[in-house]
Amino acid sequence: MMLYLFASFPLLFLSGIVWPLSNMSPLWLMVREIFPSSNAMYGFIKMNTLGASISETRNEIMALWVQSGVYFLTAYVVYWRQVKIAEKGRGTAWDEGRQQSEELSTITKCDALRLSK
Repeated sequence: MMLYLFASFPLLFLSGIVWPLSNMSPLWLMVREIFPSSNAMYGFIKMNTLGASISETRNEIMALWVQSGVYFLTAYVVYWRQVKIAEKGRGTAWDEGRQQSEELSTITKCDALRLSK
């Protein structure tokens, strides 16, 4: 909860609502593009205050879609690597344990069938 509190003020300033974008250095303008809240707030202000249409906020909407795609691909690659590392770390002991549990489940199924007759 405290993380959200401390992160919200810098993001609010980077969004361009409190501090004008024209007064920001190019470095901060690049950092601003990392966070979806900046484009979302800027697009919302354009639509709500200035009466812009969807086509006039096309740049902000496209930036949000690009961010969604990049973050999805990043999450997919990280998850895929974690699965591969976990499979590699299990080795043969995990495979032997899995085979033993499969054998036990077939034995218990056979016992259940035999007892039901």
